[in-house]
Amino acid sequence: LEPDNAKGVLGFLPAMRLAGPEPVGRSWRVSELRLKSFDDLHKLWFVCLRERAVLHTEKEWCRANARHHTGGAPKLWKVKVTMARIQCVIGERMRSYESAKGFLMRQEYDANPMPPRTHEEVQRIVVRERRKRNRMRRKYHRQVRAAMMETEEGREQLAKEAQEKLQREQGGFVVKPYATRALKPRV
Repeated sequence: LEPDNAKGVLGFLPAMRLAGPEPVGRSWRVSELRLKSFDDLHKLWFVCLRERAVLHTEKEWCRANARHHTGGAPKLWKVKVTMARIQCVIGERMRSYESAKGFLMRQEYDANPMPPRTHEEVQRIVVRERRKRNRMRRKYHRQVRAAMMETEEGREQLAKEAQEKLQREQGGFVVKPYATRALKPRV
């Protein structure tokens, strides 16, 4: 079988051989990875990912075909170590970015701090928010009343509510239908 022409799993196996030992280089050092750009680290990550897939495929091919797999473990270990070091460098960069962002935000706040608010200012803000909520509530009730005025039942309900309100304002007592039965005194 020629791996170049093979389809499926054999396409992952390297050309000119199906399995066996080969000279292996070393894993990348963290100091070397720190000098690389983000794009280079991204490319190297996917090269390592593909190499790891090739090594796992080779190992599984040897297991399935009852062959002894030699030389893959040290290379797989070095690929995994390189990937872990890439993650370490990316994490360092992310933490330094977050630290610098926090530093700049603190500098901006120190340059333009918000003045402390007095009790009176806080009270004015609370009253303004309460008035805003009440305006919104009144607007909603106006919309509901306008919708009720479009039907006969709605108009009757609004007339009844207006009559009850008038009686309450004049000091009269309004008996609601659900409160018509007599209440028993507690003993």
